[in-house]
Amino acid sequence: MSIELNIDDLRPPAIVKNPEERMKFLVEKSKNFVVEHSIPIRLYISSGRQLLQMANTYLDEMNMEQAFVLYMRYITLFFENLPSHPQYDEINEEDKRSIRSKLKPLFGIAEVIKIRIQNKYKEEYENYLTQKKIYDEKLTKAQKALIEQRQKDQQNLEDKKRQDYVTDLQSQIDKKKRELADKKNENFEDKNEVISDDEDSSSISTDQPIKTQSHHKPVIDRSTKPSMSLLDDVDLDTLRSMIVPFQVLTKKFVKIAQQNTDRNIETCGILCGQLKNDNFTITHILIPKQTGTSDSCTSINEEELLIEQERHNLITMGWIHTHPTQRSFLSSIDLHTHALYQKMLPEAIAIVVAPTTSEIQMYSLTEHGLEFILKCREKGFHPHTNEQSLYHSANHTIINDKLCVDIIDLR
Repeated sequence: MSIELNIDDLRPPAIVKNPEERMKFLVEKSKNFVVEHSIPIRLYISSGRQLLQMANTYLDEMNMEQAFVLYMRYITLFFENLPSHPQYDEINEEDKRSIRSKLKPLFGIAEVIKIRIQNKYKEEYENYLTQKKIYDEKLTKAQKALIEQRQKDQQNLEDKKRQDYVTDLQSQIDKKKRELADKKNENFEDKNEVISDDEDSSSISTDQPIKTQSHHKPVIDRSTKPSMSLLDDVDLDTLRSMIVPFQVLTKKFVKIAQQNTDRNIETCGILCGQLKNDNFTITHILIPKQTGTSDSCTSINEEELLIEQERHNLITMGWIHTHPTQRSFLSSIDLHTHALYQKMLPEAIAIVVAPTTSEIQMYSLTEHGLEFILKCREKGFHPHTNEQSLYHSANHTIINDKLCVDIIDLR
């Protein structure tokens, strides 16, 4: 097969692992979910509903890998992990029947998706091997051409150096010839003058030796000869983005919380939205029934909140609350609250509004912070070691104030 050599095309194809390795990675990823017995089981049930919702979205968008991982995670969560949770027996029979009815078809769905992924991986791997073979052949030809070119360049260099040397030598010879010719002319003129003088005075003595110019080999200046030197030898888990209509969202929330703020009472809301094209977009704030103080806020009647989320097909993406008289930060209670959100959804954010200082920030726990807080068994306000390392600004957010936000007030 004839292969066209094009240096611009000599880029190696992206490495594709074999189908077995890639499939093994997906299965392991789907099981990479630890059930914390300290987290209320109701949160896992709620998380399971959102797992299915997100898996269905990925399937609709033909993102088979993500759909497979989430379906398998749902199966792992409810079939293998949750039965060992201390509160499992507290789940009512209706919820258990609902879980079982959802589990049954998922095994078949996951298997069909798995086969499609395996076929896709096999095709991609075969294509990679074909491209790699072409690349290797082109690379071998390019390397051979490079060696030949170097040899040619080296020979040209040596030829040039020899030519320069000969040219320099010839130049010096020509220069010496001119010097000798000039000297000979001078001697001839001197001789004529002597003959002329002798003719006027006396005859030439034949016994007197005649002095002649001695001849030496020309001296070559080797300092101008070029030195002989060789040529130089030339020889893909990140967080998904969270799209936030920041100005619209916070302005509406500050307004709806104003009555509580005037009474120095915190207000909280649940950030909800949609998953699309592997990005999250906050579209709603749900304001649950709640009780609050100057430094805390607790939602009540969460069943009503879940019903509203299902009605609008919403995913929980974090929470928002006010600090009526303090600056924007996450208190120890806030850290424990947000850890539950982020445990369920790694991209979950916490927005803290400080009306008195007009400071509004978006936060998320660091990897270390999430692990640390989930292991902490302290209640109420309490200090944490090196608390500033536990959370930071949520840098996976994208602000888009052209979007709208709906507030559903359930109070």
